[in-house]
Amino acid sequence: MADNPGNCHKSGKELRVKDNRSVYESIVLIMQFGINMIVPILMCTVLGVWVAEKTGWKILVVPLFLIGALAGMRNCYVLVKRMIDREKSNKGSREIASEIVAQAKKEEIKDVKKN
Repeated sequence: MADNPGNCHKSGKELRVKDNRSVYESIVLIMQFGINMIVPILMCTVLGVWVAEKTGWKILVVPLFLIGALAGMRNCYVLVKRMIDREKSNKGSREIASEIVAQAKKEEIKDVKKN
């Protein structure tokens, strides 16, 4: 008599859904990096062009472009740092949960031995 393998393993559909979810999360992450870089660069460049038109200082576009690029890099750095911190905190909570379960099992074993 063979056990139903579906009871022990995830179905193919569940695995595909999980794979699709990770693909979508990756696409969103790439888009976040792009937006975090492009928005400050465009904003600073447009500001530089506007100021250059009003004042005649065309050289001002280059430093503002560089400031936008630095701001974009900083945004990406903050995004990565938050992701790493979130991953560390998730691992920490898992470890804490496993320690609580282990402690509860030890207490159950002690109670059984006493009785």
